[in-house]
Amino acid sequence: MSIRTLYMRFIPCWLAAVVVGVAQLAGCVWEPAVVAPATPANEPAVVAPASPGAVAALQRAGMAPAPGSATDAATGYPQRVLHQATGAVLQLIPAGEFTMGSPAGEAKRGNDEVQHRRVIRQPFYLGVTEVTQAQWRKVMGSNPSYFEGDDLPVENVSWDGCQQFLQKAGGGLRLPSEAEWEYACRAGTTTPYSFGATITSDQVNGDFSYGGASKGLWRGRTVAAGSLPANAWGLHEMHGNVWEWCQDGYEAYPGSGTEEPSRAAGTRVLRGGGWFTDPDRCRAAYRYAGVKPSLLFYFFGLRLARTLPE
Repeated sequence: MSIRTLYMRFIPCWLAAVVVGVAQLAGCVWEPAVVAPATPANEPAVVAPASPGAVAALQRAGMAPAPGSATDAATGYPQRVLHQATGAVLQLIPAGEFTMGSPAGEAKRGNDEVQHRRVIRQPFYLGVTEVTQAQWRKVMGSNPSYFEGDDLPVENVSWDGCQQFLQKAGGGLRLPSEAEWEYACRAGTTTPYSFGATITSDQVNGDFSYGGASKGLWRGRTVAAGSLPANAWGLHEMHGNVWEWCQDGYEAYPGSGTEEPSRAAGTRVLRGGGWFTDPDRCRAAYRYAGVKPSLLFYFFGLRLARTLPE
């Protein structure tokens, strides 16, 4: 086990970050990942404009069809929408069912990743990328991020801070539930990552070597939102870059469920891993759990979700 892995496992994350920062200033470099591509999921779409009812519902929610968006044949809603107050683009995620959690044989799985069936009863919108610093500043008037850049994901934000941002942004924006997040991340796949059994640094911004893959570049910071390949449903950086807050309170999984978030009080859950994260923690099933909603850190960001407007 490497020194880096030891301190990631056994000391608080804020102290780990200090160690990394000192190491970077001293010129030290850590490294990272090899892959099978995910199977694309074909969404029904038509070139025709969205239905008048859908456009009206979007307008009431402060949204509009994104330029060039196709229309989903099943709902009449555009596959991509623009949230006008933030400038964020969101992707329509279809309703469906999936197995949440990881199989018993998946390497480095957590004991809270028990597999169970989830039904996503309604389509919903999810951000094509993580919220950027420009989008956050447009709403909040300030930028809390450690790594600065308009196109970089906003970070150093707490769950509580995200709720303030969402309320101020309006339009019914919210955080995704854990079930919605994992469903969208997997995009129809069942492997540890949406890209396959392993990942490379060409696909994910993190600290990577998983499943016997060779190491690649460790960037040691965030990268521009949308700069790495999307999964089969058009979502970028679902693995790595910044951890993404979910709406849920943390608790053990039920035997089965829907897209509804856990109502447990207290600590919260983040998903997806970050630029500073070991590869096993960037898996689709991994739960960064038991985090106080007031905690902020320069790995923590968010991705927007929106229930289908009516």
